[in-house]
Amino acid sequence: MVKRQETRREVGPAGNTDYIEPGSDRHAAILQLKEAGEHDTYRLADSKGRAWALVDATTFGPQVTEAYLKEVLRQRVTELETAQLPIQSSDPFAPGYAPRMIIPPPARGQFGVPSIEEVEAMASRGR
Repeated sequence: MVKRQETRREVGPAGNTDYIEPGSDRHAAILQLKEAGEHDTYRLADSKGRAWALVDATTFGPQVTEAYLKEVLRQRVTELETAQLPIQSSDPFAPGYAPRMIIPPPARGQFGVPSIEEVEAMASRGR
């Protein structure tokens, strides 16, 4: 019997197993960045002294300009270095409070929206 490969998962805030630490190598991979080598044309060093390059500059197409590639690289390295935003507070008197924008109704039929059964009944009556 073949054993399933064990993978180590990072656990972030509130037990989130999909958490990716800002500034980590996994974060760089999501941003399509790699550590720059000697052969990389476009390189940019971050504040820690690590040089970064785009994983594949050809994904932007054959007509991409040098200025565009440099700007995309700058934006991604800046995003890699940016600290995580504070988690919003659920306390309405706290400075970081942000209420939910959409609160779904507790049951269908509220606000004049018919339920599925009502729609089927209307359809069977020919309305």
